[in-house]
Amino acid sequence: MRLLSIGAFARRASVSVKTLRFYDREGVLRPARVDARSGYRYYSSAQLAGLAELRELRALGCSVADLRIWAGLPEASPERAALLLCLHERLCGQVAADLVRLRRVQLWAHRLAPGGLAMPRERCLPAVAALTIRDRVRSIAPAVYKMFEATECRVARLQARAPKSPFLLIHDGDFRGRNADVEVCVPVDPSAVTALSARLVEGAPRAACLAFSGSYERGLTAYLAIRGWMSLQGARAAGPVRETYVRFGADQRGYALPKRMLTDRVEDYRTVLQVPVARSS
Repeated sequence: MRLLSIGAFARRASVSVKTLRFYDREGVLRPARVDARSGYRYYSSAQLAGLAELRELRALGCSVADLRIWAGLPEASPERAALLLCLHERLCGQVAADLVRLRRVQLWAHRLAPGGLAMPRERCLPAVAALTIRDRVRSIAPAVYKMFEATECRVARLQARAPKSPFLLIHDGDFRGRNADVEVCVPVDPSAVTALSARLVEGAPRAACLAFSGSYERGLTAYLAIRGWMSLQGARAAGPVRETYVRFGADQRGYALPKRMLTDRVEDYRTVLQVPVARSS
């Protein structure tokens, strides 16, 4: 049987020598041989699989005492299965307690949500065929407004407007009003994509969405609320911020939009901020 020094075994197992000495001291993993004169520890390569198993159990929440019991039991023994079932019950209890704590945090955050906004909700964003114009603008207002007007007129000339809300993509990785990389998106009939040189704007399976009323200036407040929600959920942004305009003001010079989308009163504007999200690694 070929033996490895403690240093060589530690490197093969991707653990520290300190961990091996701790496991030996606690009776979790004994060396295959200890030199009586020098006290040097030696391990067999066959012990690598057992150590990997112990590390997995530790990562799953087993205590050192649990590991000691596991190491002293025969492989595939009923006692090992019983230990795993106990671990399962303990983890279920921890998950239930964590869910209760998470709900309390969410309710607390809801009470403190900036600007009286509701808590963000998770939704799926569908892909949308749209004519888009992308540019980096010094200031979102009035540049974006002019970009939307031009895009709506172009779509109207081909009578290709789809009855969906227009939206703005902000590609900078955050929500900003100045020096912003933006893309205005006017939904079109999918059959007109080629004729308009339009494109399919990708959707997202998961997005944090928060609606707000009134001035577009409230968008920053909504974005900060979404950022707070993402932090609580252990999520990260996975795409450009999308600002969808449900009710808004428009000149309609050279085009016409459905009445349900339009209002002359800023206080009646309705906007939905949407941020594609993914679980943080």
